[in-house]
Amino acid sequence: MSKLIYEKNRILYDFKQPDSVKLIPTDVQIVPFDDQTYEFSDTMTASFPTGDYFCDGDKSYLSVKIKITGNDPGESLKLNFGRGSIANLWNSIRIYHASGTEISNVQNIDIWTKNRQTMSKDTFWKESVGYIQGYRQDPSTEFIYTSNPSELQFKIKLSELHPFFKGTEGKLLPKEIINDLRIELDTNLVNKVFTQGAAPISEILTAQISKCELQLALVDLMDEAQDVVSDMANKDGLKWAYSDVFITTKVIGATENTTNVNIDKACSMAKNIVSVIRATDETNLQSDSYTWPEVFANRWNYRVANVLYPYKRQVAETADSYSSAIDTYSWEFGTNLKYVDFVLNNSNYTTCLKTDDQLLHSGDYLNANKRVEFELEKGTLSTSSFIHSCLEYVKVLRVNDTNSRVDS
Repeated sequence: MSKLIYEKNRILYDFKQPDSVKLIPTDVQIVPFDDQTYEFSDTMTASFPTGDYFCDGDKSYLSVKIKITGNDPGESLKLNFGRGSIANLWNSIRIYHASGTEISNVQNIDIWTKNRQTMSKDTFWKESVGYIQGYRQDPSTEFIYTSNPSELQFKIKLSELHPFFKGTEGKLLPKEIINDLRIELDTNLVNKVFTQGAAPISEILTAQISKCELQLALVDLMDEAQDVVSDMANKDGLKWAYSDVFITTKVIGATENTTNVNIDKACSMAKNIVSVIRATDETNLQSDSYTWPEVFANRWNYRVANVLYPYKRQVAETADSYSSAIDTYSWEFGTNLKYVDFVLNNSNYTTCLKTDDQLLHSGDYLNANKRVEFELEKGTLSTSSFIHSCLEYVKVLRVNDTNSRVDS
């Protein structure tokens, strides 16, 4: 083991570097949200009082219980999350550092989360971690509420709720970043969260979100290691690199066969971009808001300055759209979405902007003179549609003992 010379209080310390700086096994701290019950369409708020502990965002969870009451107490409620999960519940997320700096502010993050998890997670994940998050292998037949009234618990990892909690390097969140962090979550209406069976036995009468809590996996460090990190934060500052998402939404008419969507976001490292199309009339429980069928007779591409992506031409074949999607995600995650499922339930328009898969931080830069534009030619549809274009890019949070800032 190597020796370290450490200065504190004008004294030099000579000590051996330990093999592990963890002092105690991971402990879980339960932190309730500001309110214990919320109605659908409310804003859920909570803080992270982690104190001097580090936090493992990949072993920490957001847990809620959802209580549903039907109009017929003697019958079952046929509900599920469709092709989504409990992530359907939150439309928007805002995260603030203790100093007040805005870390992230994303609208329609449920769209991006569902698409990313569907593309990158395998069957075992959906039957384990994904199961308690609310995924079901056969969304059309497996219903999660089988008694009336019924209350079920669902949990989502913080690292799946927003990539900030994982970071780009998968490290523990130090106290200077996580302590007194503030989170705000805007919830969706019931008909955006759930999908009901085609022939429901009982219809929803009331729906409530209860027992909302953060389950934080905390790690204590040896005093010497804690002092080293704190000293670094005071002198040089700490850096936390993470992915964030910028989502642009546009409505296109049923007969608007050619459209362009400008994604106006300046950043140093844009990683990838995905666009999905959803009908605007998905407002009832019988419609799965998280199924995105293929838009027929389409041609599409992304334009960055004068270069077309993902190929140097427009894409006109479904197989090319699929290969572009799996190539985009294989750079970082691998992909597990079958071709049939892609066409029937998850058609999207995707391209990768990473420049080197061997670099941890890799991506193309964007600015006012080099912006992304999504170009789509489609056939006439039965209704108007939403286009959600989601740009994933890298940001860096820099903190010291009093101040913080975000660079992108």
